[in-house]
Amino acid sequence: MPHSKNLSISVDRFLIFSEKLHVFVQLLCHSALRAEGLLFLLLEVEWLIVYYKQARGAVLVRKSTSPPQWVQWRHRNEGKTHCTACLMLDGCYFTEFTHPPCPHHPFCHCTMEPVDYGIVLMDAVAKSDHRKYDPYLFNTHGTYTHNKEKLFLKWGYTVEDADWLQAEMERQALEKYLAGDYQLGKLNHKGQRISIRVTIIRRDTGEPVSFETGWMVHPKGWIQLSTPYGGK
Repeated sequence: MPHSKNLSISVDRFLIFSEKLHVFVQLLCHSALRAEGLLFLLLEVEWLIVYYKQARGAVLVRKSTSPPQWVQWRHRNEGKTHCTACLMLDGCYFTEFTHPPCPHHPFCHCTMEPVDYGIVLMDAVAKSDHRKYDPYLFNTHGTYTHNKEKLFLKWGYTVEDADWLQAEMERQALEKYLAGDYQLGKLNHKGQRISIRVTIIRRDTGEPVSFETGWMVHPKGWIQLSTPYGGK
């Protein structure tokens, strides 16, 4: 009889364990089904973070609770000749309301195709060559006549700040590009230029100062700095 009692206890424990395991498996299945929804929720949160962050952590005026709709330029090989500008645009991301005119020219077969914001968020990157800051912006070789270094010196910045400026401009440019906060510039055989306004703090007064920076749009959300200062 003791043996039967021990067997009964083992069976009861096994049944309790089985029930708990069953609940655990159900939770895993439920989590798996919700994975896609959670991913899009995460993307929405990332969007809100991008939209609210600014140079000093200040909150931007919120225009919309949703990220902008994005499109991708698609070049079509349907003619005997190909426009160099359209070739440079192929694969580039733009918001649905701020993109080059399409069709770009007579007999243009290019199209604008929707692209999910999550894809843009994962692909987009802002890059700049350090030489745009040193020697170009701060004119450390004395070969440029733009006098931009004098303006930044007035604001309290020297060539020693080149690394920080590079990182800060890339950060702000990426955030504003993802928010659709950019303006279209010149489009030619080299590609589509856009301007993005960035903000830094004047070290002489402690007040913010903003100015335009120039960027070139490349396929898959890559934007490359063309000029670190394009005017106020």
